[in-house]
Amino acid sequence: MLLPMRRIDVIAPHRQLQSVLRLLHRVGVVHLVPFEPPAGPGATIFDAYPSSIDTSAEQRCLDWLSELATWLGPAEVRPVPTAELWALDQHSLNERLTAMAQVHRLAQELATERALAQAERSGFERLRELAEGLRRTMDRLPVPPGYGVAAVVLPSRVRGALDALCDEVTELTTGRCGMVVCDLDPDRAAGVIVYPTRYGGDLQRLLGGRQVDWYAVPEGLACVPFDELLPKLTEEVERSRARADRTQTGLAALAAEHASTVAALQLVLGDRVSEAKAVGEAGASDHIVVLSGWVPAHRLSALRSALGPNVAVAERELTRGELEGAPVALENRRVIRAFEPLASFVSFPRYGSLDPTPALALTFPLFFGLMVGDAAYGLLLLGLLVWAHRRWRGRPFMSVLWPVGFLATVATIGFGILYGEWFGGTGRAVLGLRPLWLDRQEAIQSLLLLAIGIGVLQVGLGLALGAVNAARLGQRRNLVARATQLTSLAAILVVLGWMAAFVAPPAGCAALVVLGIGLVILAATLGLAGPVEMLTIVGNVLSYTRLMAIGLASVMLAVVANRLGELPGSLLLGLAVAGSLHLLNIVLGTFDATVQGLRLHYVEFFTKFVEPGYVRYAPFASALDLANRGLGLSSEGGP
Repeated sequence: MLLPMRRIDVIAPHRQLQSVLRLLHRVGVVHLVPFEPPAGPGATIFDAYPSSIDTSAEQRCLDWLSELATWLGPAEVRPVPTAELWALDQHSLNERLTAMAQVHRLAQELATERALAQAERSGFERLRELAEGLRRTMDRLPVPPGYGVAAVVLPSRVRGALDALCDEVTELTTGRCGMVVCDLDPDRAAGVIVYPTRYGGDLQRLLGGRQVDWYAVPEGLACVPFDELLPKLTEEVERSRARADRTQTGLAALAAEHASTVAALQLVLGDRVSEAKAVGEAGASDHIVVLSGWVPAHRLSALRSALGPNVAVAERELTRGELEGAPVALENRRVIRAFEPLASFVSFPRYGSLDPTPALALTFPLFFGLMVGDAAYGLLLLGLLVWAHRRWRGRPFMSVLWPVGFLATVATIGFGILYGEWFGGTGRAVLGLRPLWLDRQEAIQSLLLLAIGIGVLQVGLGLALGAVNAARLGQRRNLVARATQLTSLAAILVVLGWMAAFVAPPAGCAALVVLGIGLVILAATLGLAGPVEMLTIVGNVLSYTRLMAIGLASVMLAVVANRLGELPGSLLLGLAVAGSLHLLNIVLGTFDATVQGLRLHYVEFFTKFVEPGYVRYAPFASALDLANRGLGLSSEGGP
């Protein structure tokens, strides 16, 4: 459900502004907005808060703290140290930042050293690979003192470009160079250049401007005989690896000691910056300061108690139009709450409208189970889900995946029992299972009618909810349109029943009249788009046939897997073939059922009643709240 919101003004003396901001941060329930004076004769006494707080120093600290966190790696934010840092005054906090700046300098030196060692190692590894491919060439290419060696690698199809490059190098060095071209492998050709070292800079600019892969042998190795070069390069690779490992060990030691503090400091400094921004959005008169915002109605009394008797919390009386700008906060029971990210993925519901989450929580697992519909598949998916829940317990994504996946897999097992399916028809042959409801291999027409019936019910429910939403939001034209569309859909069903001889002719004729009147009303209400939208609604209903089609494809692929598994003479080979196809079927079925199940809700159902929202409720919550919830450096606001 959508929580009712209240627009409030928090009023306090100027001297209490910082303490009030800290209290609001600790309480964490107010969605702050820029102050706008209320209409009336007293509006002119308020102005923007006269002073702004310079946060450039905090922003610079956040920048280098973020850089330091990148070097140290991810860290868990611990509630107790975060609370201690959050309670520090500005002077004490600056002292902690000064100490951490020394850690930043040490980490920067280690990170730079690590990057140089990794680049050096990568260069030596490339040279070693190149040298291994140039054994014969290097043997007949003498390198006198004062000369260096470089190599250029090109695809074999443009091998001729090496000759042109040789001419340019010869001109650059006034003929004091040598070059040998050879094939490294069927796909690559290389040119090895011997040149005076004094031309090294010019040669680097020449080769760099040609955008080719080229490698320069370090000066200390240029004159090493080839039979000694490969061992030398291997030694250099190992030396660079050891150097990188030493720096990584140093960074790991710093991370173990300081990473959690760095993460906490980022949160605390972010709070200080957000408090300064809130000051810039406050209003003020000569004696008082006003902070404006929205708060869930059921949190208002607790907010007043937390702020104390010396701070006034005034509630504004708003018109319907002003309420449209209220932030939207969702509050549902634990299991339904897991579906909120899915329900709001395409559009967030508008304030004052209906929350689509409960409907999605009810029907999405049923659609998933209806399409996959195999008890063995459901048990395997449930086992995988239990393993993931144990493996990533406490991760934010698991709070969504676990409830949604659990309901979907339970529905899959339930429909598998109703269909009598266990790895397709294996359950019938081995376990003696029989369909308790429908045999999907045979009852294709029944499944088709079932899918269309589900479409009629859900699309009709969407139109009914759309009418309710329109009534709640005062949209008379939309109310008439939705009610007429719902009536016209019912009339179409009666007409189809008449045509199929299931409905008496008088009822069919009456339905035709009702349909004609409905189309006229829609044309008058929505224009020419009204009657056209009725065709779209009929198409939406027919779109639910995908429930039958995906389920039928799943069961037929299971049948194919079983039959192919019976063909090989070997039992193990047959199990491998059938198991591979069943695994593929599980992957495809899970993906298709998830995507198509959500699509039916987003396109066919939600479009009938979900009113897009404007602002998501984002309370002014502190780092303490985020740390206590274990959400790290980012968190979505919530009621």
